[in-house]
Amino acid sequence: MGVTSPAASKVSERLARPFRGIRTLESLHVRDFRLLWITGWCTNGSSWVENVVLGWLTFQVTQSALLTTLSVGVGALPSIVIGPLGGVYIDRWNRQKLLVASIAGHAVLTAAFTVVVLVDAVQAWNIFLFILLNGGVRTLRMVIESSLVANTVPSSLITNAFSLFMLTASASRFIVPATTGLLIVLIGSGPTLVFATLLYVLGFVTGLRIESRQAGGDVDKKSSPVKDLIEAARYLWFEERRILAIYALPVMLILFIAPVNIGLMPVYVSEVFDGGPALLGFIVAALGAGMTLGTLLLATIGEIRFKARAMVLVLAGTVVGVLVFSQITFLPLALVVVVIYSVLMVMMYVLANAAVQSILPDHLRGRVTALLGVFFIVFPLGTLIVGSLAEEFGAQRAVVVSATALGATLIAYVTLYRRIWTLQ
Repeated sequence: MGVTSPAASKVSERLARPFRGIRTLESLHVRDFRLLWITGWCTNGSSWVENVVLGWLTFQVTQSALLTTLSVGVGALPSIVIGPLGGVYIDRWNRQKLLVASIAGHAVLTAAFTVVVLVDAVQAWNIFLFILLNGGVRTLRMVIESSLVANTVPSSLITNAFSLFMLTASASRFIVPATTGLLIVLIGSGPTLVFATLLYVLGFVTGLRIESRQAGGDVDKKSSPVKDLIEAARYLWFEERRILAIYALPVMLILFIAPVNIGLMPVYVSEVFDGGPALLGFIVAALGAGMTLGTLLLATIGEIRFKARAMVLVLAGTVVGVLVFSQITFLPLALVVVVIYSVLMVMMYVLANAAVQSILPDHLRGRVTALLGVFFIVFPLGTLIVGSLAEEFGAQRAVVVSATALGATLIAYVTLYRRIWTLQ
């Protein structure tokens, strides 16, 4: 466990005082969650600097809509192998130490790639290699973070805590991309990436102070990783199939919409709005603004009884929002629509995480969360489909097709599985 001096504890308590009495920020009363929240700001801020820089670099180097979109999807490939195996050790080992190690891995990889950019040696292969390696580390880090959120707060605060932790990603997406786009224009991609490395270092230092309160007592550390994974898979299939039913909804979003928001957007900005990295930063920031509003709204509402029902409704709203966005060429109005549909989109992710983590026993938390992460394989598949459509028919039509496919899939799902309306 992390060790905290009395002086550091007093500083932490002083930082918490402004949050007292504010229901939206209730989980920040808890010291270890507060420290985890700060690390989330650092790691997500770094990730968004990288996303904007890498998206623009890839499009500059390849001049290909397909490769630009695929470059983002490559980062999800490690979730197939690294995620499940990592989940075994996340249940066995100290999660706080694993979190710190993963952040250190991010820092080393980003520093190395920054040097490549600074010496002007960027090629398509080293962009893809960096994304693949960094994606492997990110796969582990995200599972660790989800487990630690559940470990640091009582069950009555779990939706509030996941909302506030998602806020670190959404607000970073609001603040960082626009700044990053401007920095690319002013100082170049290499110097901009230096900021990402520094944020990882700050996250590493903060993570050292977190104390993990995981249970772990029911985990047999002498059993084989394969046996542990089989135990988790059996739990999902035979004991708690409602987790799979709930998780099908965010998987749809990851397949059809995430490739548009993350992978295709550099191409969309160039083709539809005739813009460059600065405008790309503002579009991504609009997504972050909406996600920030959505997380704050859910944090204020607190617990929702029928989470799956709420997820269906916000997913339907997201479909409508993306379709409207695809028909707008007037930039200010497009930004407004992006904010609106991203409010709904982030609610899906928060509710899914809160619903799943509230069901899971702690000794299975890492393994089951990691197994669910395997479903992220649909993201590179989605980037391949959306990128191919954009290459053939243009970015605007690719967005229309993707949103329409999501709407049709959602209708088919709720028609065939009506029980989703009553799942809690």
